[in-house]
Amino acid sequence: MKKICLLSLLFVFTFAGMSFGQSSATPDFSFNAKLPIDPNMRTGTLPNGMRYYIRKNAKPEHRAEMRLVEHAGSVLENDSQQGLAHLTEHMCFNGTKNFTKSAIVDYLESIGMRFGADLNAYTSYDETVYMLQVPTDTAKFVKNGLQILEDWAHNVSFDPIEIDKERGVVIEEWRLGRGAFERMQRKIDPIIYNNSKYAERNPIGLKDVVQYCKHDTLTKFYHDWYRPDLQAIVVVGDFDMDQMEKMVIAQFSNIPEPKNPRPHPLITINPHKGTVVAEATDKEDPYIIIQAQYRHPKLEYATVKDYRDHIKQNLFSLMVSARLEEKTHSATPPFTYAAANISQGLGQTSEYSVFAVAPDNDIAGSVKALLSENENVRRNGFTAPELDRAKKNLLEQIESAYKEKDKTDSKALTAECVRNFLDNEDIMGISNDYAFHEKFIPEISLDELNVMAKEWITDDNNAIVLEAPDKPGLKVPTETEIKDILSSVKQENIVAYHDESAGQVLLANKPSGGKVVKEKTNKETGTTEWTLSNGAKVVLKPTDFKDDQILFGAFSPGGSSLVADKDFVTCENAPDIIDYSGIASFDANTLTKMLTGKKVDVTPSINDYYERFSGSTTPKDVETMLQLLYLYFTNPRQDKDGFASYMARENSFIQNMSLSPEGVLRDSNQMVVNNHHFRKRPLTSDLLKEVDENSVMNLYKERFGNAGNFTFFFVGNFKPEDLKPMIETYVGGLPATGKKEDWKDQNYTFPKGIVKQYVKKGTEPKSYVAITMKGKFDWNMKNKLDAEAMIKVLNIMLREVMREDKSGVYGVGVNLVPNRYPKEGYTLSIQFGCAPENVDMLVQTAFDQVAKLEKEGPTAQNMEKAIETMHRTRETNLKDNNFWVNALQSYTMNDDDISDIMKYDEMANKITAEDVQKAAKKYFNMDNYVEMVLVPEK
Repeated sequence: MKKICLLSLLFVFTFAGMSFGQSSATPDFSFNAKLPIDPNMRTGTLPNGMRYYIRKNAKPEHRAEMRLVEHAGSVLENDSQQGLAHLTEHMCFNGTKNFTKSAIVDYLESIGMRFGADLNAYTSYDETVYMLQVPTDTAKFVKNGLQILEDWAHNVSFDPIEIDKERGVVIEEWRLGRGAFERMQRKIDPIIYNNSKYAERNPIGLKDVVQYCKHDTLTKFYHDWYRPDLQAIVVVGDFDMDQMEKMVIAQFSNIPEPKNPRPHPLITINPHKGTVVAEATDKEDPYIIIQAQYRHPKLEYATVKDYRDHIKQNLFSLMVSARLEEKTHSATPPFTYAAANISQGLGQTSEYSVFAVAPDNDIAGSVKALLSENENVRRNGFTAPELDRAKKNLLEQIESAYKEKDKTDSKALTAECVRNFLDNEDIMGISNDYAFHEKFIPEISLDELNVMAKEWITDDNNAIVLEAPDKPGLKVPTETEIKDILSSVKQENIVAYHDESAGQVLLANKPSGGKVVKEKTNKETGTTEWTLSNGAKVVLKPTDFKDDQILFGAFSPGGSSLVADKDFVTCENAPDIIDYSGIASFDANTLTKMLTGKKVDVTPSINDYYERFSGSTTPKDVETMLQLLYLYFTNPRQDKDGFASYMARENSFIQNMSLSPEGVLRDSNQMVVNNHHFRKRPLTSDLLKEVDENSVMNLYKERFGNAGNFTFFFVGNFKPEDLKPMIETYVGGLPATGKKEDWKDQNYTFPKGIVKQYVKKGTEPKSYVAITMKGKFDWNMKNKLDAEAMIKVLNIMLREVMREDKSGVYGVGVNLVPNRYPKEGYTLSIQFGCAPENVDMLVQTAFDQVAKLEKEGPTAQNMEKAIETMHRTRETNLKDNNFWVNALQSYTMNDDDISDIMKYDEMANKITAEDVQKAAKKYFNMDNYVEMVLVPEK
C-alpha cells in the first residue's frame, strides 16, 4: 500500500478549494454567503453517521472510482500501537467477511483491475483512505465493489495467521523507507511540530511494535476507530446517479453505530514564540534542502469570503514562486529549484512555506537569499506587473479546468470529496469555481496582496529547516549562524524588486511556409498523414477526449549516435542548455513573462538514437506553440548566464549522488549491464565537465538543422483543416537539407555469463536487488503481446509467493522492454528490496517461479487475470491523448503499421497458456544475467 509523503506534497501547487463538478445557477457573491454545493453531487449522512458522496462522471467511460475514507490515522495510536494504523490498512486486503485471505485482490485482478494502480490505500497522520476502481458495464462488478468497501468499513477478519504473515510485508515497507530522509525527519519533526503527537506518530510506525504487537492490540485500533461516524463513502463514475444512491444507502445503512464510542481527540500543534531552527545532516543525503515555514490557524472553507481569500493565497504563491524561479536562472543561482505554497497543515493548522534546493558551494548564502526574498515580499510587497501576470496565469488555469468540465477524470472528483470530508474544503463545482474567479480576480488589489504578505510572513510560530549532506569540506551553517542570518536579513536595507514587463512579440514576421504535397488517411486509427514540401511528415489524430488539450511530439533518427565520443556529453546536454537560455533574443525569464496566460510547452531533447521534441498546448494557444517550435529550429539561444545557470543546476543535483546508496547502485548497474561502454558512464560532476560551452550551439544546430528528416505528431482537440494553415506556415517553413539521416549503432553489449556484483553502501539493514537479462527478440506484434502477457502472469506469481507467502518483500517488479533498433532485442528486469539476510533466498524464490512457469505454464486463473487486465487497460488507453501521441511515435519509429494499434484486443484474445509458457522459456536465460545487490557497508 502507499503511504502519503507529506514533504513531497508540501510544495506541489494546487488550487486551494478548486472543485471539478458543475453548476448552472449563478452563485451568491456576498461575502457572508455560504459556499454552494455542486448540484451534480449527491451528499448525505446515513442514520449511523456515515457520510456519502456520489457523482456521475463519464471519464473514464465504464468505470467507477470508489473510496472508503477513515478520519483515523497514526496520530490516534496509543504508545503500544505505533504503526498499527498502517498495519490495519494492510489487513483490510488480507481477509474480510465476504472475501477470505487475498480474495479481494484475486477478484479485482480477475475483472482486469491492477493491484497498485486500481486497488490501493494509504495511511497518514489523520486519515486512512482506501481506493479502488471497478468497471460499471456489469452490475455485479459495481455491487461487489460496494461490498468490498463495506467489508473494509466493519468486517475485516484479522485472521491470526494472516496478521503474522503481513507483519513481514509492513516491515519490508518500513525497511524501504529507511535512509537519510527518514533519519533527518526524526531529528526535525519534534522541532517543527513543537513536540506534539505528530512528531511521535510517523505513519510507518515502529518496527518492534509491528513485529511483536498482540493481535488484540491491533484489533482494538480497528474497533475503536473504524466506525461510521468517522467514515465516508465516495463513488464517482459512469453510472446512474439515482440507482447508485439507492445502492449506497442500502449497502451502508445497516452498519451498526458504535456503543460508547471512544472520543475522537482533536490533536493540535501548539504555537511558539519566535523562530525555531531544525537542522539535520546525514552521510547519505544527496540534496541540500532549505525551507522556511510559517504556521497559522487552519484555513476555512465556509463562506464566499473564505473562497476569495483562497484565490488571494493562490495569487500570492504564484508571485513568490515566480520571483524565486527567476533567481534560478542567474549565472550563479543561490538555489537550483525553489517554490512557495500556502496549504493545509497538520494539527488544525495551515502553512505558508518557501522551499529551495541549493548547491553546496555556499549554503549560508543560499539560506540568506531565500530569507531575503521572503523579507523583500513582506517589507516591499509586489509590483503591479507581477500581480497582472499571476492573475492571467491563474485565470488561464481555471478556464482550462472549466473547459474540461465534462472531461474531468473521476479520480480528481473523488479527491475533492475526500478533502471535503477530512478538511471541509468546498465541493461547489468547477462552474462555480470559474464564476468566483471571474468575479474576484479582476477586483483583487495589489494593496490586498501586500497586506497579506505581512499577515503570512510573521515573526512568531515559524521554522527554518535545513537538511544537508554530512561530508568533509562542506560548510553547513549552525543553528546559531542561521538565526544570525535571519537577524541580519531583517536589519539590512533590501532593495524592492524591480520588474520589467516583457511587452514583446514572440515572432514578429511569419515564415513564408510550405505546402502539404501529399495526404493519406487511416480509417482504423482515425489519423491523417501529411507530407510537406520541405520533406517533413505530420501525423494528426483529432480526438474529443479532452476539450482543452493538444499534445505534440516529433522525432528524427540520428541522436547522439552520430557525434564523436568526445562530443557525446555535450550533445546530450545541448538541448537542455538551449532550453535553459530562452529562445531567440529572449532570455528564460523574459520568455516566461511573454508567455503569461498561455498554456504552451515545447521541449527539445537528444538521446542515443533520436533528436526529439515534446510539448502540449490548448486549441487557443496552438499557434504560439508552433511559433516556439519554429524558433527552436531556426533561432535557438545560448547565453553565458543560461549556460552557467544550467551547469550549476545539474551539478547541484548530481554532485552528492554518490552519497546515496540507491544512487550508487543505479550507476553501478548502468555500467555493468552495458559492459562498461564509454557512453554509459554515470553522470557525475567530473563527467559534466566534458560539456564544451563552445560546441553546444553547433551540435544543437547539427541535430536540429534538418526538419525534413522529422516526423511531427499532433493529438487532441482540433480539426485538421483548421490546423493545416498553421502547420504549413510553421512546420512547412522550417529549413530542410534534403538529406536523410539515420542513427549509427553504438554497439552496447551485454556481459557474457553470470555476473554477480555486490555494492556495499549505506548503514541501514536493507538491500535492493536488480537482475537484468538481455537477448534477441523477433520483432512482431504477436511476440510483443506474448511477452506482455507473460510478464503480467509472472508479476502475479512473484507477488503471491515473495510478498504474500514468504512476507519477504513489500513489492516486486518484473518488466520486459523489447526494442527493434538498433538491433532486435529485449531487456528484462526483476527488482525488489528486502532484508540483506534474505537476498539469496528471495532471488532463488524468483528463479523458482520462473522455472515453474517454464515447466507448468500459467494457471487458468492467472492467465485470465493477465488477458483481462490487458483488455481493460487498453479500453481506457484508447480514450487517452497521452497514449495516442506516444503510440503513434513508437509505431512510426519502429516502422510498424499504425493500424496494428487497433488489432491489440483481437490478438490478445488469441494468446494461449502455451504462448506464455514459451515466452518464459525464450526470454529467461539462466546462463546469462547480471545480478546487482545493494548491501550495507557493515
